[in-house]
Amino acid sequence: MKEIGKILKQTRESKKLSVAEIYKSTKIKQSYIIALENDDVGVFPAELYYKNFLKNYARFLNLKADELLTSYESEKKEQQKNELKEQMQNTAVNQKLQKKLVITLVIAAVMCAVLIIFQFLLRKTSPLPQYVEDVEISTATGAKKTQMLPVKQKLVISAVGTTWLNINVDNKNVFEGTVYKGEEKIFSADNSFVLKIGNVSNASVYFNDKKVDIVSGASKNNVNNITLKKSEEKTLE
Repeated sequence: MKEIGKILKQTRESKKLSVAEIYKSTKIKQSYIIALENDDVGVFPAELYYKNFLKNYARFLNLKADELLTSYESEKKEQQKNELKEQMQNTAVNQKLQKKLVITLVIAAVMCAVLIIFQFLLRKTSPLPQYVEDVEISTATGAKKTQMLPVKQKLVISAVGTTWLNINVDNKNVFEGTVYKGEEKIFSADNSFVLKIGNVSNASVYFNDKKVDIVSGASKNNVNNITLKKSEEKTLE
């Protein structure tokens, strides 16, 4: 369509006519005349207005208006054809990208599932620890019980929701912060653990593979202080 505007402008200039003079003779607004010469169809309220002004302007310049209109229609159809082709190409590209994304997600899901199964089997086949010493578990409630535990003490904390932890291992603070759902913290100690747990309902605590009651004795704010330690050795008299 750029050729139509070029023809109009070149013809006007060859006749030594200004845009203002064209306006006086045709009553076509100067902004429309400039739009016609720039092939700017969007300036007009509708395509029909563009065609009518193009026809009047072409006739005033003694050009073949019907041929210009035919050229306009042909170029418009070609442009629409190219736009449709481009849209189809973009759609095909998007479909390919979506397929690749789905395949990637499926592969990632399979890999995660394999990793979970592998970890489960690894834990299941791990040898059981050898228990050689007495260990005393005391909670904020004052309840005590004795069981056989390994020489190296093990603490596992699994979060089923957001919880807050402060962990002291053998009188040394080793962790303080927020633990989120799905996270697991593992610690080991020679003698004892001192735990401060917030949102106790959102955590499970295992001391040497035995689950510890952390809910009993918790404060109104769902905070509990728990000590897990080895019992003192008994001496034979």
